Amino acid sequence: MERLPTEMIIQVLSYMSKGDLKIIGFISSEYRSLVLPFLFHRIRLCSWVAVTQGLARLITCLQNNVKLSSAVRVLDLEVIWNPQDQGEDLRRIMEITTQWEELILPAENNLPLAVFDDNIKSQLRCLRLAGEFVGVKFRQLLVDILPTCTNLVDLYIPDLEDDWFKTSDPAGSATATWVNRLRKYRGPPFPLNYLRNGAPLYQLTSTMPVSPPMLQQLGRLVGQQLVALYVHIYLTQNLSLIGANYLSPSTILSLFPNLQYVGWFPLMSQRESVPHDPVRNILAPT
Repeated sequence: MERLPTEMIIQVLSYMSKGDLKIIGFISSEYRSLVLPFLFHRIRLCSWVAVTQGLARLITCLQNNVKLSSAVRVLDLEVIWNPQDQGEDLRRIMEITTQWEELILPAENNLPLAVFDDNIKSQLRCLRLAGEFVGVKFRQLLVDILPTCTNLVDLYIPDLEDDWFKTSDPAGSATATWVNRLRKYRGPPFPLNYLRNGAPLYQLTSTMPVSPPMLQQLGRLVGQQLVALYVHIYLTQNLSLIGANYLSPSTILSLFPNLQYVGWFPLMSQRESVPHDPVRNILAPT
């Protein structure tokens, strides 16, 4: 193993489970520095930890070991139940782990908006809002906070009806600000109405059906650069595609000529269940 290039060893480690990585870290001081970035890439903070003073111990550990604090890239706060009581601890962890880029937050009422100071806003590159429902704070996040996160390029939000956006941001100015910075987006399609020419979007996952007019608009605005497209499709009661509600495969290919990944949901396992299966037709030529 000592003769293998470091890059090859890192590649092998990337396929190992956390349990195996922990064992390697314990028994080999030589490989410990290679294992730590995998083990501490994402740290998940839980409310029950605070009962046993776990957050205080974590802060001390991160302060005393720069190899650990610099390895953190994702801060998972999805299961924090009392962010108001732990706001200072959360902010301190964010300050210590200077290389983090992604936050995972609850979309419901526990959304810890207090942590979004100017430094956090400028550091945030990826934000994932977990949960099926949004709380009362969600509007403030999308309308007041996200437009000021100048480096946010990857966003994942739960399903929201069009009327929610129309009510929360009637002019669409706030939505237009953040959606035109995104490179990756997963969520409802309505914000895509505010895309402009020059938007850097290259990966799109729509959690709700996308209308043909919107797909055509996307083709005009980001069609040449889009490499991944995942959308829902309309089904009738007998699980057949509604022909009028999706574009033909040839049209999709002409709108998005550089696609490398494509997905239409739901996909049926029985070939006869979906006549003119768009995925089969799109992939057949290539």
